[in-house]
Amino acid sequence: MNQYKYKTYERNMIKNKDEAANRASYVKEIEMLAQKLAYASAAYEFVGLSQDEKILENEEVVLLGKEMFSLAKTLLEKPADAEAGLTDLRDRLKKHMDCLMVYNDRYSIYAKVISSLRAQFEEVTPDPAFDTEEFAEQVVNQLVKEKDNASLKTLMMEIISELPVRMTRIKFYEHISDGLSVYIGSDRSSLDDFLYTVRNAAGLYEPEGMQEFFPELAEYLKKFEDLDYAHISADEYATAAYTINECFSYLSMLIDLINILATVTNELLVIAMSKADEDSESSVVSREILKEVMDAFCFEENVELIDVLMDRLVMLEGVQEPLLEEMYEIEGSIDNLLHSNSYTEASEKKDEILRLRNLCELLSVNNYSDLNREEKPQGVCEKTDVAAEFAKLQNELDVRLRGVEKVVARAIMSRVLGYLPSNFSNVKNLKDYIIASLSGCSDPKERAVYAENILDTMYAYEEDDAYDEEEDAFEDEEDGTDAEA
Repeated sequence: MNQYKYKTYERNMIKNKDEAANRASYVKEIEMLAQKLAYASAAYEFVGLSQDEKILENEEVVLLGKEMFSLAKTLLEKPADAEAGLTDLRDRLKKHMDCLMVYNDRYSIYAKVISSLRAQFEEVTPDPAFDTEEFAEQVVNQLVKEKDNASLKTLMMEIISELPVRMTRIKFYEHISDGLSVYIGSDRSSLDDFLYTVRNAAGLYEPEGMQEFFPELAEYLKKFEDLDYAHISADEYATAAYTINECFSYLSMLIDLINILATVTNELLVIAMSKADEDSESSVVSREILKEVMDAFCFEENVELIDVLMDRLVMLEGVQEPLLEEMYEIEGSIDNLLHSNSYTEASEKKDEILRLRNLCELLSVNNYSDLNREEKPQGVCEKTDVAAEFAKLQNELDVRLRGVEKVVARAIMSRVLGYLPSNFSNVKNLKDYIIASLSGCSDPKERAVYAENILDTMYAYEEDDAYDEEEDAFEDEEDGTDAEA
């Protein structure tokens, strides 16, 4: 469906011009497009799952994968019977991911604690010519080269969280109060999102039943929580430093695997929710691939299917890209409809458009978006609302900080400060903060470790940018080749 076509449907629906007929055509064509895209994407993902050795490394992931395959078999035979099961599986995958992200935040706190002890137990050779002001100038000079504003803010946040905290709790709470003040007059959801992020960074948030998800992560986390960091031995430090890296590697693997399962579950759910019967060549080929993978792979050992399926996979090349572009355009059209007077009131026709919105959400990059959210006008945060939330957060943080060792409290404060970019809104403020933090390091080796961590953070960003540019250049080259052909 080209842009002009669905814009025409949209305009006629808003103007109530032969609304029922235009809506029926609009819904059918978007469903067919979404289903075709979901089939092609799921076919590729299924083949990838059968080749991925890591998918078998965790029993919980294997059980979830087997359940997803069982639902996929049901879907191919009776689509209507699979929707409820896929919706339930999607909800549980979201809970798994919530827990993994909380584990990631908790482990990040102890990673900072262990990093702060590095100068005591490892060979660190500080540069005798190191100058704090020159280093800070070097950092900000590199930052100003970053053209993307979102990337700049993220990088500044990372740098702030890598620095040692050299302030009293009173000053720390002042920073948080200043950070919260920017939400006065904004939507309530923006403040809630910020508070959720800060609580996560401080290790305050815990999903219900978290200990039941990936108990091995809970077991290792307890060991880090119970360590006596004030009197830690060299052997204990070496074990902790090795273990934290292994845990992050394991966490990263689990996050990737749950994301893959969530992506495929979303794609299967799109097929189940779509009432249109998509019978294009690519969808037929995709269904054949899905069946063949399920027949050969049962989450017990990997199978080599690439050669067997290559001729059909080739038939799916170039199918997804134009469909994705069209889906992005459709999202805007659906939003226009839902904000028009014709579709603001609850009705059967509004429910149909909401279902289309959910199909787009399921195929978006956010695997865990809320499909049941209501389109309600957000309340505006008053000064009193922000003050009340600050008092509540301060009390929670105070209990948390007083309940842990000083080195852990500093790591928590450092992570929270990293999420307050409004307090370091320009590179001049950041430069002053870097100088103040590093100047407070009486041990040159300790200062060298923090400086090295900051440089590593910046280097990692440079590598990511370079990789993205290489990918873009490769895509441009391919586009040019195709154009010439």
